[in-house]
Amino acid sequence: PPANAPDGPLVWGRDNGDDSLDIPAGQALVLTYRVVVEEASGVLTNAVWADWTSLAGPSPYERTGAGCPAWTAPNDYCIGPAETTVTTVDDSRFLKAIDADSFDPADDTIARVGDTVTFRLAPTLREGLTRDVRLQDILPAGMAFVDIVSINGDPAADYTPPGSGAGSNFSYAPITAANLPAAGQTGTLTWTIGDVVNDPFGDSSSDTLEIFYRAEILPDAGIPHVAATTLTNTASLSYTDAPPLADGATTTVHQPVIGTVTKTDRSGRTSPAEVNVATDIMQFRLQACNSGQAPAYTLALTDQLAVQLDETRITEPVVAIDGAVLTAGSDYVYTPPAARGGSLQFLLNTPVGPNQCLTIDYDIAFHTDFGPNQTWNNSATVDEYWSLPARSGQRYGPVGPAIFSMHNVTTIEPPDKSLVSPAAAEATIGREIVYHITVPGTG
Repeated sequence: PPANAPDGPLVWGRDNGDDSLDIPAGQALVLTYRVVVEEASGVLTNAVWADWTSLAGPSPYERTGAGCPAWTAPNDYCIGPAETTVTTVDDSRFLKAIDADSFDPADDTIARVGDTVTFRLAPTLREGLTRDVRLQDILPAGMAFVDIVSINGDPAADYTPPGSGAGSNFSYAPITAANLPAAGQTGTLTWTIGDVVNDPFGDSSSDTLEIFYRAEILPDAGIPHVAATTLTNTASLSYTDAPPLADGATTTVHQPVIGTVTKTDRSGRTSPAEVNVATDIMQFRLQACNSGQAPAYTLALTDQLAVQLDETRITEPVVAIDGAVLTAGSDYVYTPPAARGGSLQFLLNTPVGPNQCLTIDYDIAFHTDFGPNQTWNNSATVDEYWSLPARSGQRYGPVGPAIFSMHNVTTIEPPDKSLVSPAAAEATIGREIVYHITVPGTG
């Protein structure tokens, strides 16, 4: 091998202890060798000088090219430089994508508030040395870093290349936690990798140094409460002597939306309704519809009774979602009013899906121990519902209340008075006058 290999300058022949490179007159020496481009940095220029002596073997009388290319006369047996150039091509690439999320199906880039999204950062690095590799990922408002799943297949810090298989052609210093994002971090996330060597003689099918990490869609972080919205974050790969490479990924956030709650009477009475408290039975229906694109979980609804309604004469509520009757105890929990003026409370274990409606039907009579000409209200409120099961994720609500008014106002006609005698409606002083007074409702 030549002297000074592999970094150079490479020396063949006399100065490498090899006196065999003699070139007869009229002939040429052709030296062929291979080098590896270790780093793409534009145009690489390779220069060659050659020097020789006039005699074979050392002699104080020979003429040489000593010090070539800085020779001293008469030792001018030096030629060069002969130069050739190679233009290096940086074929590094960068990709960011959503690998999975915690909302089924896991690979559709759709998630709910409170879900986690697994992102893939995939820098495909050129072969050879890439200096000062760094990745940055700008999380949008409403997302926070959770943890790293793996770096180049390694699931735990300090992250190192695998000994074999995919990714083993990379070499870099162990990546410590100090050079990585921290749990709960928002905004700009930075991965400082440092110098990376991609072995040119390694597995060319695994030139991508993959990073998988998870981020959470945060509750109460300013995400608009609409059926669907998008969160886009842009990541970039940067390294020495090259412009950054960027790519982005978009998560679609689906949310439940219960805009209103209604309370009506199934028999057709409209609010405000005139009722006969002695005989009438109210046939109430509560309804809340989900116009969003994600299920509404753990919905809680309260129906506040007026003191005029008889809490002891309530039929068993019929709770249904889109007409499918639910089972008390397993699908929902019902708590009846504990006293006069109390409330009916419903807590659903079954989610209300997108474009589905919850209905609650029940009948109730009135107390009769109060007088006429009273007005009262009955109100229903969706207290809360959630983006994820078990009261987790984003809490929504309250919605309402929906008011249904009733009254027992009685219209009483005034008494009727008429003159019986004298018939002419004239009388002298001292004469008796007879009147007839009729009270309405007495015949």
